[in-house]
Amino acid sequence: MKMRSHARLIGEPTAGAILSGEDFEIAPGWRLTVPVADLWSPTAEDLGDKPVTPHEALRETRANLCAGRDLAAARALAILIGN
Repeated sequence: MKMRSHARLIGEPTAGAILSGEDFEIAPGWRLTVPVADLWSPTAEDLGDKPVTPHEALRETRANLCAGRDLAAARALAILIGN
């Protein structure tokens, strides 16, 4: 969305992990997880295991989370209504 649209990303960077593995049983009780896909940008950049950084980084705090406040959602709504 960041590269191919006009979407504005608000919040914290993603974890940077792409879940593209598949499990294969290799012996009774043993499984092997193997990557089976990759993710590339439109400009041929390998995006595997890289975080997506938002346009506006907002760090959530324990106090806000415990109080039910979501800074990123509040900022996104402010942008939508033109503030």
